[in-house]
Amino acid sequence: MKPGEASDGRERLTTGLLVSWLSQILLILSGFIVPRMIDDAMGAATLGIWDFGWSMVSYFGLIEGGIGSSVNRYVAVERGKGDQEGVNRIASSAALIQRAVGSVVILLTIGLAWCIPYNLKDVGPELELQARWLVMLLGTATGLTMFGAVFTGILTGCHRWATHHSIYAITNILSVVAMVIALGLGFGIITLGVIQLCRELLGRSLRVIYAYKACDGLRISMRLADKSTIRSMLGFGGRMAIGRISRILLAQTSSILVMSFLGPAQLAMFVRPRSLVRQTSVFPQKFSFMLVPTVAAMVAADKTREVREFVIKSSRTGLYMSAPLIALLAIGGPDLIHLWMGPDYANPWLIGLLTMALASEVFYQPLDSLLIGLNLHGKPALVMLGAALAGIIGSWVALSSGFGLIGVAVAIGIPWTFAHGVYLPLFTCKKLQIPPTEFFRSVWLGPLVATLPFAGFLVAGRVIFPDRPIEALASGGLAGGAVLGVFYWCRVLPDSMKRKLISILAMRPNKGSI
Repeated sequence: MKPGEASDGRERLTTGLLVSWLSQILLILSGFIVPRMIDDAMGAATLGIWDFGWSMVSYFGLIEGGIGSSVNRYVAVERGKGDQEGVNRIASSAALIQRAVGSVVILLTIGLAWCIPYNLKDVGPELELQARWLVMLLGTATGLTMFGAVFTGILTGCHRWATHHSIYAITNILSVVAMVIALGLGFGIITLGVIQLCRELLGRSLRVIYAYKACDGLRISMRLADKSTIRSMLGFGGRMAIGRISRILLAQTSSILVMSFLGPAQLAMFVRPRSLVRQTSVFPQKFSFMLVPTVAAMVAADKTREVREFVIKSSRTGLYMSAPLIALLAIGGPDLIHLWMGPDYANPWLIGLLTMALASEVFYQPLDSLLIGLNLHGKPALVMLGAALAGIIGSWVALSSGFGLIGVAVAIGIPWTFAHGVYLPLFTCKKLQIPPTEFFRSVWLGPLVATLPFAGFLVAGRVIFPDRPIEALASGGLAGGAVLGVFYWCRVLPDSMKRKLISILAMRPNKGSI
């Protein structure tokens, strides 16, 4: 650890958060283009195959066991102790596991690609071949991700958030530009899979280089791997993996059920609003991801009272980020998708129900991450798994009974909202000895006061311009956004972020503390 560097990394959160948000805004703007181009050039069925390919390879995340996402916590704890040998032991043990998992994923990819025909409904041989090659390419890229995931954990465990998010932004934007060019030249989704594979190779290479720069004295060797460390990481990662498994099972199994019952065109219809929610949820998600090593370092320093305050403050900050976004999608989502994909995709009931089904997960992302950093995520993960299984069973029943996509949205929303919106905050209050009334008042009051006027302007825009999506979004969004912006500047943004934003707008270095 460099002299003078804070052990919990809180001084790097503001810079990392701003870089992550900027990168995500650029990625969302560019990412809107590719699905629309696939739909316009090749039709909804091919777009459904593109979504289906991602759904299939997402299951490979179940094999990794949460090790990759737990590395940053363990690295942060060891660096907080000033133990470089411990950092090397953690990194080497994680690398051993991840290389084995990456090899398994690539082997499974080959088998999965040949099983593709059994998962498709009413598609011709050309789409079947495209699906097979797409799964092969995306699965190989996933295997490479797992091979090099330890270097992501090292970067984030060292609190190098700006570097991590910059690599993420650069590689993703380059891949989107390449995809747009490929589609413009008439290439298909197999070429897009090749581009995704190249993106992963570039990103992993950059992370290796910068991880060694960020962590002085880093050594990764199989001889440094330790059995007890591996067991400890597998136990911690296994509990965290259950939560991740829940999300993957619910999202991807519901997609495959829609594909099996209704076909690829309806899958494309179902995935677009869900994709919109996922894209907007990345803003609070990036903030939440940064909390894991920070709170872990605080625990290592035995800052119990500060941990309670940090949990409440971080949960409130997450709601300030997510509440306006959820309001925007629940009210203005149909207009956004109309502009993005066309009127055929703008089903207001489906968009509204899917947004509300996933809202509680988005709201409490910081809380979920904080429990991981506190090593209290075991029981909540099991509850999330139960909610996911209930959502899958409910989706199957809804589709079998002819309720279609609306039935699936309702089946997902009920158990998922209970698990994230009710159980998770009450569990946290119990474990940290925070009175629930104090928690809910402290966390929710400010974000609700800020979001309600914004939502009101969005509703007014839709009422005034019911059949004109551009005018509805522009009038409601700009007026509500102005009010929201003034409130956030005066009451929400910390002075450090204000100084940083002013320095960026003035294009001069910020001399204040961050």
